[in-house]
Amino acid sequence: MGYSLKWYVLNEREEMKKWSATFSRECVKYENRNFRGYSRVFDAILSRSEDEANAGFAAIVKGHERECRGRGVFRYTDDELLCVWGVGLANLCRSRGLSVRPVPPLIPADLLVK
Repeated sequence: MGYSLKWYVLNEREEMKKWSATFSRECVKYENRNFRGYSRVFDAILSRSEDEANAGFAAIVKGHERECRGRGVFRYTDDELLCVWGVGLANLCRSRGLSVRPVPPLIPADLLVK
């Protein structure tokens, strides 16, 4: 995910495609299923699809909630209250002209750029 994000921030389209595909393949694995929403949003940025991006954010929040339980990576952390990665990706989408909606309380409107 880190390399995907790097190239999306740098807006290097060919690298975005390459790393998005790599990340998508990793998200197919069962143990990475809770991160599939991020892959969906990356693809939505490439295709400039607001509907797909918003569906991706809904999936991000569901996966995030699952990662806050059991042995999840966000259990017993401040991330139980805020999806920091989701906020960052939503702001990236907005900076690229996609009007993505907040998904409170994990991705609140107050933390998204206008």
